[in-house]
Amino acid sequence: MFRQAPVAGLPKLTRRDRAAFRDSRRALERELADYSSDADRNDLQLMVDASITSAAWEVGKILSRQAEVRLHQAR
Repeated sequence: MFRQAPVAGLPKLTRRDRAAFRDSRRALERELADYSSDADRNDLQLMVDASITSAAWEVGKILSRQAEVRLHQAR
């Protein structure tokens, strides 16, 4: 595993901050998993695609990963 060099000008996250970020991301993943029907997920994906915020980008990544998992589970 490679370590990333710190980006100049950005504060280094503390262990507590990283843990809080992981916890909030897991909570978001659980909430997005509640969109179980394909129609609901497609509607949500359209809203995410129309947005340009970093939060929408994060949601889009999670939705894509969950879609891949669902596809592999269906096989």
